[in-house]
Amino acid sequence: MPYLTEELYQRLPHPAALRSESICISKFPVNLNLAFDGVKENMDKTLLTVKAIRSQLAALNVASNAKPTIFLQTDNSELRAVFQ
Repeated sequence: MPYLTEELYQRLPHPAALRSESICISKFPVNLNLAFDGVKENMDKTLLTVKAIRSQLAALNVASNAKPTIFLQTDNSELRAVFQ
C-alpha cells in the first residue's frame, strides 16, 4: 500500500506551499476546510432510498443478477436535486 499511496499523492494537485518530494516527508495538513453542508443528510436519504429499492426488488422476486432500470419520482425539489 505505501507505493499506491505515494503514487496517488504525486498525482493529486497540491498548493505550491504544501508540495513535497514525497508523502513520507510532507507535513500533515492541519487546517483543511472540509465543511460539506448537507452531505450527511443527502447520504442518509440516498441510503434509505437504496434500501427501499432493494426491499421492493426482493419482494418482487427479482433475480439478484438482474439489472432493472429504476425510475425515481418526487415532488420535493431538494430530493430531486440529490438524485440528479
